[in-house]
Amino acid sequence: MNKFTLSFNSKELELKYQENRYNFTIPVFKGISLISFIICVLRTILSFIFEEYLTLYIFLGLGILVLITTFVILYYKKSWIDNYLIFINHILMVYQYSVNTGYDAQEAYLFGQMMMTLHIVIILISDFRCALIQLINNLIIKILIAEISNGNISLQTYLYTFFIAFMAIFVLQRTNKQYRQSFLFTITDNSQEMIIPLLLDNPFAYFTFDQNHLSFQVRLSNFSEFPQFNQFQQSQTNLKALLRKYAIFGTTLEDFIFNRVNTHNNKLLVNKILELNNKKKPNEKLIVKYSEFYITELMFMIVVDQKQQIVLSQNQKINKLEKGIKVFIGGINKFLQAQLHLINKSNYDRNSFYKMQTKLMYILTKFSISKDIALSSCDINSKISYFIKLYQKAYNVQIQYRHHHADNDFYIITMKQMLNQLLIKLMTFLSKLNEDQISIEIFSEQNFIDLIIYTKSIAALHVKLQKKTNFRKILKQIGPFDKLIVNQESIIIRLYKNMGHLEDMNPFELS
Repeated sequence: MNKFTLSFNSKELELKYQENRYNFTIPVFKGISLISFIICVLRTILSFIFEEYLTLYIFLGLGILVLITTFVILYYKKSWIDNYLIFINHILMVYQYSVNTGYDAQEAYLFGQMMMTLHIVIILISDFRCALIQLINNLIIKILIAEISNGNISLQTYLYTFFIAFMAIFVLQRTNKQYRQSFLFTITDNSQEMIIPLLLDNPFAYFTFDQNHLSFQVRLSNFSEFPQFNQFQQSQTNLKALLRKYAIFGTTLEDFIFNRVNTHNNKLLVNKILELNNKKKPNEKLIVKYSEFYITELMFMIVVDQKQQIVLSQNQKINKLEKGIKVFIGGINKFLQAQLHLINKSNYDRNSFYKMQTKLMYILTKFSISKDIALSSCDINSKISYFIKLYQKAYNVQIQYRHHHADNDFYIITMKQMLNQLLIKLMTFLSKLNEDQISIEIFSEQNFIDLIIYTKSIAALHVKLQKKTNFRKILKQIGPFDKLIVNQESIIIRLYKNMGHLEDMNPFELS
């Protein structure tokens, strides 16, 4: 800012200031134009009545000029407003020359005060440079008119006039400087509102407490830009939800901050890191940076620390993983102890050896991590026969098995590991039915292999298999769908016969 002219060094900033100044200049400008027009009309009428035609033409022209200039400035050239105010003020200065000598002293003094008030109003709403021109010219014109009219002005009056004029210039400079500094502060404040959200990668809210409405009012927030908050709601609503959702020291965050309103020391700046708990989910925690400070009123700021939140979330996952590992180790210990017991019994009981083998196969499928999706050829007839014989020896179950086609019809191309897991899980379920009339038939069709299972407990077996999501996932990978085909007498498990030709198959055949 230039310390003499008070203009901003930046042309863009100066233009913004002038546009902002029009907000309070235009209303006063309208009032001055209206008063000027009324004065011109009245003087024109009086001049016509008293046949003062020269005065009539002067004020008639001024009235028309005021109307035209006002219209142009309001609708086309607002930048002319300062020049217009200079013109009006100089007309009022010259008006002193037409003062009626027949005025009473008090009446003349009152008239002079009213004119000076009008001068001051125009000067105050003018830009500093234009106001300075008006003030200096007002001093010169008033002295010249007084000298021409009277010619007997004392030195004391001259001294008073110049002293008051310099004092007015000083006050005018200070006032306009404050106007411009206030404008700069507003621009800076608005810029900060735009910049702060860009500097903070975390959700934050900057808010105050409204004593009239007894509620917290958001001044600045970016909650709507983050997925953990409702992006279709206002920041005020998101803040209220946050304050009421989480608790600290046994009370809601809203009540905690409300209590701080009454206990805060205005001289202190408070910065804390708070760990909040979800009221409905106590294990869910939220880390926030909390600040309170006093500027013109008590302000609060909450920043959700997402980095700490990630660390906290990872710690919680690690704790869950540790618990899971402990449970897993406990299960493995029990399993190994059971296998050790079976090994000891296998010397006396042959079934225990086969039972141990089936359990090992089952546990390997249960804890299998990597999935071999490579396609290979296998004889499903031989594979089913092998598993049936193994489970019969282990659990003394009677499972009848038959097929209705030549052996070469049962060579399929599939995911071998997935097929083994499917058959192991199926045989495990069948062995737990404790039935003596279980039979399995296998049919070879053009594109599918159907495993048909006959048992008395059709409904129970169907429910058990459908509940096993892992079983259904495997079935979905090597078969057309994950659901079993059920009728009154049997359950059908349908598998692809050649997964290498899936792209060539009719989609209606898959359903």
